[in-house]
Amino acid sequence: MRGHGGSDAPECCYGIETMVNDLRSFMNFMGIAEADIVGHSLGSFVAGSFAGLYPGRINRLVLISSALSMPEGAYDWLWDSVPAQPLPLDPESQFMLDWYWNPNPVDNDFLSRERAESAAVREEVWLGVMRAFGLTDWSLLARQIEAPTLILWGDQDGFFDATTQETLRALLPDAQHETYVGLGHNMFWEQPAEIGALITGFLTK
Repeated sequence: MRGHGGSDAPECCYGIETMVNDLRSFMNFMGIAEADIVGHSLGSFVAGSFAGLYPGRINRLVLISSALSMPEGAYDWLWDSVPAQPLPLDPESQFMLDWYWNPNPVDNDFLSRERAESAAVREEVWLGVMRAFGLTDWSLLARQIEAPTLILWGDQDGFFDATTQETLRALLPDAQHETYVGLGHNMFWEQPAEIGALITGFLTK
């Protein structure tokens, strides 16, 4: 996505609609008429919104650690934390350690690289994404999803709680919902073989 990894990081804009359009433009440029799409966290907002807006371009949809909107507590924590940090962020700061907290062991070298990449993200990206979370509720789009959908959630997710999952179940009752007890927001780091096998099995049905 824009502003992440090696992608361009313009000053503007980081709303979900913009990222959905980026995805559509990428697929058009690559000549991809339809695809399976897997989205995690912010990526799940983009993937789910894309599936609702362009149902004919989705074969199967996987939403990991997702919600229809950002819970108040998580949103407040971000706004209390990020603007108060000197930028660029220190990858070893308490905020970054909390951002990448996992309830189960994850390889430290891997986490250090992840923190370093996130810490290097520009201020415009952090604030733009945070504003997007405050403005986004894709509930109405969720009703337009036609693709078979798999939703994965760990009950130790520090961002999206059980209430967010009840809302997802209500709006996507035909989706396959899988809850992992004891796993967190980045469950695929904690149990990559199990989560990977489930996703692969779903996509190859």
